[in-house]
Amino acid sequence: MIQPPLCRRQVWLGAQSQHPPLLYATSWWNREQLQALIPEQGRPIGENLARARREIFRQVCGVYLGYSSPLEELLQQPGPFWGRHYLLWQGQQPITLIYEVFSPLLYHYLGPSVADHQV
Repeated sequence: MIQPPLCRRQVWLGAQSQHPPLLYATSWWNREQLQALIPEQGRPIGENLARARREIFRQVCGVYLGYSSPLEELLQQPGPFWGRHYLLWQGQQPITLIYEVFSPLLYHYLGPSVADHQV
């Protein structure tokens, strides 16, 4: 898949000192590709790729809904949590694996999900 040496990048989006994060994401990259494709490490991945006009394909590998004590602590909210993981491809090569978990606080902005009534 993604060739070593690997780097792990973690972000907490929407986190401010007085508010918990709205999204936790971690991604694994080949170190050289990370430096070449994401030159501005403080900016979102998509923004870096768009600025460089990279043609990228996203392959969603899994979507999840579940509970996790570590995620409750990290996101400062009780579950359940929606999550997904996907590969980003450039040409025929995978460039990163990304795992994202969404805070239930997003319901305040987006409204409840249908699955809320089934969990």
